[in-house]
Amino acid sequence: MPSRRHSAAIGCAAVLHVILVWSVVSQTPDGNAPPTSPRFLTARLFFDAVNWPGPGGDFYALYHAGLQARHGGSPHDPTTIDGDPPYYFRYIYSPLLAHTLGRCVTLLPPRRAYFLWLGVTEACLWMWLLLFWRADAPLFSRTFAGVALLAGQPFILELHMGQFTFVAVALALLAARRWQTVWGAVLLFMAIVLKTFPLVVVPAFLGRGSRRLLIAGLTAAGAVFLSSVLGPRGDGHVALGMVDTIGGPHPGAESLSQAIYTIAMAMSGFWLPAALPWLPAIVGALCVGMTGWMVLHRRESVLLGACAMLMAFFLGYLHVWEHHYSAVLLINLVALVEISRTAQGRSHPACRLLLVTAILFALPSPFALAGPSFSSWSVTWWVALSASKGLPAAVALAAILRTLGQDRAPVPQFVDA
Repeated sequence: MPSRRHSAAIGCAAVLHVILVWSVVSQTPDGNAPPTSPRFLTARLFFDAVNWPGPGGDFYALYHAGLQARHGGSPHDPTTIDGDPPYYFRYIYSPLLAHTLGRCVTLLPPRRAYFLWLGVTEACLWMWLLLFWRADAPLFSRTFAGVALLAGQPFILELHMGQFTFVAVALALLAARRWQTVWGAVLLFMAIVLKTFPLVVVPAFLGRGSRRLLIAGLTAAGAVFLSSVLGPRGDGHVALGMVDTIGGPHPGAESLSQAIYTIAMAMSGFWLPAALPWLPAIVGALCVGMTGWMVLHRRESVLLGACAMLMAFFLGYLHVWEHHYSAVLLINLVALVEISRTAQGRSHPACRLLLVTAILFALPSPFALAGPSFSSWSVTWWVALSASKGLPAAVALAAILRTLGQDRAPVPQFVDA
């Protein structure tokens, strides 16, 4: 039974979470860049919150794409049409998402649809909180995971932007947890349609007799690809995110790749991805491919293998934004609880490393420490900002991979108490 101390910790974190969520919900829509209206309580700690319109800029991009799809246009056409939200970011996701979820959300007015999506995102968080609390794992691990998930600051930015990354990862990890059921296949299909990148978890299922998940994953990926290639002006989605579209370091990105490229730029005078446009895709493919090879050859829990694959994606990806670390934190916590479930895992060095990296992922961006005038930042600040979350991601991946294939007590994965 949980002690009063552990229950109190969860309760305090829940109160803090509710206060922060309310500060997001109660914001006044502001289409200015930067916004002039008051933002949520910790907004000044994030580049995206203090520099771009909001709340709901990313979600409203999907809403606009859904309207375009309803009118027979291209989801990627930014032209304003009747019924559009007051502002929206550029739509960079698949036409399939616009024709499915995008069309559905346009059945409601924009702001109501945004609030509905906040409810879906919150439901995913509370679902995993419940799974952590019921897991057959040490009480400390379960309590820590719950507190970190509730107090994680990137999640608040995820809500503010109306993003989809946390939901996509939550669904993919739940699919890995239910990999032997039809529901696992359905959840994986939904995750891939939502964000495409959860396809990287497939190596965790290979050789497990999980045909449903393999079929669901490949079918979803094929549908996304075909909608992008065959849809009007959708062909650019296939390459989007695989190449650098910025031309230099970005103050809202926190990837290890950006830190390395920034150091190289300081030494050579040019931005490597600009000279070698497909370099980010090659780096990402190598990171995911090498991790996939290890997952395939080191038999372990499917859930832990999925955590490794998703962490590898975020480690190798160039454009890892501040809000993405809400999903990275969830991956970290799921791996922590899974590893700590065995007698060997509870004292495993990987658990201690994952405790530290979880704290770093839960903290807000160090962007505010450098000051808002990023044009005057030194190379040191640029590297420190980029590596502040990217380096812990490398440590977390190494900790997860270290446990794969090691001799551990044979127990069912992530059993509910």
